[in-house]
Amino acid sequence: MFVSQTGNTITLTSTDTTYSAGNGLTLTGTTFTLPVTTSGTGNVVTGLVQTATGITVYMGTMPTTADLANYIPLSQKGAVNGVATLDANGLIPSTQLPSYVDDVIEAANLASFPNPGESGKIYVALDTNKTYRWSGSAYVYITSGAVDSVNGQTGVVVLNKSHIGLGNADNTADAVKNVLSATKWTTPRVISIAGDATWEVTVDGTANGSANLVLANTGVIPGAYNKVTVDAKGRVTAGNNDITAKSFSVTANETLTHNFGTYQVKVFMLDSVTNYPAYTRWKANTANTINIEFDVLPINPIIITIEPVL
Repeated sequence: MFVSQTGNTITLTSTDTTYSAGNGLTLTGTTFTLPVTTSGTGNVVTGLVQTATGITVYMGTMPTTADLANYIPLSQKGAVNGVATLDANGLIPSTQLPSYVDDVIEAANLASFPNPGESGKIYVALDTNKTYRWSGSAYVYITSGAVDSVNGQTGVVVLNKSHIGLGNADNTADAVKNVLSATKWTTPRVISIAGDATWEVTVDGTANGSANLVLANTGVIPGAYNKVTVDAKGRVTAGNNDITAKSFSVTANETLTHNFGTYQVKVFMLDSVTNYPAYTRWKANTANTINIEFDVLPINPIIITIEPVL
């Protein structure tokens, strides 16, 4: 039996010449009757079901051209310039995703990586958390430049001072702590002396320091003096080379100038030839002169030495 539709008319056509009554079908002479009911609305038959009392025809609506514009052709599903499909889990298969979306591939360990791998992808070994890339012939470890462990600790590491041997260290600024010892001071120090002598040395704690002590000048010119002035600190503040004796050769009465500045002088006389002492009169005229007086002129020159009385 064939079902066709023209407009709102449904035609059942059968090439059978023998009919049997039942399931709602009745035959009267050459005319049979079959009850037909419809379900739904529309302009096309979408289904036909035989029931115990006849036939139920399901009606639907034929999509128009405008309706078809809202549908995706099967040829575009999972195709280039088409649309992605969904797998059994409602997810887009990785084969239809851009490569960067699925660039990271995890496996239990290095031995579980696919062989060969794919270039442009990152492979993670879950047993070590190390990452690799496919070189074209082998997997290359790509985190060799990163820190794999810290002080022997791996994974998420939180360090404290005891982990690095600083259990006895406190978190105090150097500027406010007392240091028992140090190999070098932060700021070198200058130690100096000023006054009657100067001395200066710079130390930073790395070595002993030394420098020469320089005495201040007293104003006395270096040299030898037969008379000096010394202050309360034992420093020579003045020096004089006073003449302590002055000699003359005389053969007659004469006034001798000695410039000692005193009447208190001593006079020694000696025969220049015999070296015997000679005697004659003398007197101090002034603080700087004496007179020599002979009763009889000497045969030989007389050496006269004058000394101040100290």
